Amino acid sequence: MCTRHRSRARSENDVCSRYGSVVALRRPQHPGRVALVAVVVLIAVNAAIFGTRNEVRGVPVPERPPAVLALSPQENEFALAQDKIVVQLKPTFAAQLSIDARVIPDDQLTIDSTLNTLGFQPGPDHDIGQFSPGTHTATVEYWPMGKTYEQAKADQLLGSYTWNFKVS
Repeated sequence: MCTRHRSRARSENDVCSRYGSVVALRRPQHPGRVALVAVVVLIAVNAAIFGTRNEVRGVPVPERPPAVLALSPQENEFALAQDKIVVQLKPTFAAQLSIDARVIPDDQLTIDSTLNTLGFQPGPDHDIGQFSPGTHTATVEYWPMGKTYEQAKADQLLGSYTWNFKVS
């Protein structure tokens, strides 16, 4: 049972709670302060939401052409001196790979037509025996299947993507 205690309340808005106590609902003494606190809390909540939405987890992937699906090693990633360089393209493209401005001959590339990947692993019988320590530049040039490199270049259908990787 709830009883009303007029001596404690400032208004007639007393509300009885479930446990029988009286709760006085009254206007705040400083409505400007309440509004200021509400605005600060609103800004903090919005900043937290905005911050978590724009958060990047892991290594951000740079913008690549749509034809390039995957690289290994990725941009500015560390590799070993004998690591394989792999590029995966969309299945409608043919490609050639250059490392440090040297075009890798097709007979030294590992080509997987089911995944449309091409890779190069340094070795004693290849143009590059192993990668020296430092930064290396790889370039993949790609063009539509069914055309040769020269035809694609003449028709301005040749695309390319260049990235760096590091060997320690």
